[in-house]
Amino acid sequence: MMSAAEAASNDSAAWYVSFTPSNQYYQLRNVATGNYITYQSGNFRTVARSTAPTANENLHVMKSRIDLTIGSGSDTFTGRGFWFIHPTTDWTPPTMTGTRSGVTSQTFNIANSATQQRWLLLDADQLSIFDRYGTAGTLARFNERLDGYKKLLEVPYTATGDDVTALFSSAVTKAEGDVSKAKTPDDIISVETTLRTAALDFLENVSITDTDQPFDLTFRIANAQFADESLYGWEFNHEAEANDGVVLLPDLTYHFYQDIEDVPIGNYKLEANAFQSPGTAETVYADYLAGNDNVSAHIYVVKAITRENIKNIMADRQTSALCTGSDDEVMLADGTFVPVTAKGAAEYFEKGLYDNIVIGSFPRRNVTFRIGARSLKRGDNWWSAFSNFRLYFYGQAEVPSGIDMIHESEGESAIYSLTGVKVGTSTHQLPAGIYIKNGKKLLVK
Repeated sequence: MMSAAEAASNDSAAWYVSFTPSNQYYQLRNVATGNYITYQSGNFRTVARSTAPTANENLHVMKSRIDLTIGSGSDTFTGRGFWFIHPTTDWTPPTMTGTRSGVTSQTFNIANSATQQRWLLLDADQLSIFDRYGTAGTLARFNERLDGYKKLLEVPYTATGDDVTALFSSAVTKAEGDVSKAKTPDDIISVETTLRTAALDFLENVSITDTDQPFDLTFRIANAQFADESLYGWEFNHEAEANDGVVLLPDLTYHFYQDIEDVPIGNYKLEANAFQSPGTAETVYADYLAGNDNVSAHIYVVKAITRENIKNIMADRQTSALCTGSDDEVMLADGTFVPVTAKGAAEYFEKGLYDNIVIGSFPRRNVTFRIGARSLKRGDNWWSAFSNFRLYFYGQAEVPSGIDMIHESEGESAIYSLTGVKVGTSTHQLPAGIYIKNGKKLLVK
């Protein structure tokens, strides 16, 4: 990653943009090498041309419909990204796409969420603003993760050696000092890489003493709650959008995931709020009552080695309306309710509904540690919703398989919601969901 100063003084980061009036196409040529961006053999790359550029170097340039704003006050950059599209005679042209592993080609996606397909064109002054606030953003993400690293020391555990705790505690303190001296995003990333290695050594040399209090590694998931309508950190194979902290996926065979580096060997639990509606609400309701679940989507942990189907939208339907907006849920024939929008799904998820769990073991470091979700089938009016991924590490301890079941015969103690609100003493009138009773989780179906 270059700083603004480095980019401004490095011709390899500079491009000439030319336009050919006769065919209305653009070309991009590197200032340092003279090479053009070209589309060949199914991908975008650079190529040297001793003569005029060929048709492979022609690009449609399409401006985004939404602004990106960085900075504040007079020190602000506001602009729009551009799609660079190879011309074809169909509606699915190849589009230049940036990923963490480099530049590639994907089918053109006009959605606002297709941020990997849009490119910013910046001058030297704009680069400087971008760099300053890029550093600030990287620092903010580091500080969020630093809090997660600190909380690892609060989990009840036993260590294999006397210095295990001291070494990791010292690494956390050093990281706090080092990051205060960081000048660029690369400096901050280097500090976190060192801390992450120390955390790996720590976690592989301790054992939890209470399976109800595992190590919470959710902070290692980038954008676990799809905040700010962003898909940052996740790789998608199809169009997707995040609204109200929820990713909605339409009637397609989708797959989205992220790989997490430097995680310890041992047992894991992945949780997510999610459901699939394999058809219209009315159709799914009838099929569900007839015993036909039809769900094809699952969440997985450790590169799809272990997976579990997510819930059918009917599984956590409610006996009373939950949404603040009447258009965000629908009433079924039996008077129960299910969500029908991202906002509706978010409100159901906030109440602990549609919680899904998958348990897996990470066997060795040369295996990719991947979490994600996939749908293997599609159908008319099918759709899915996801949010709030959580990751827990148990070391070599066995992961509890589920939630303690409590029956009314166990007493009339007060029942509380997950947010601490008292909801009564009997489960008979409670909507389906997860509650707290006698200090334990209570599942009402």
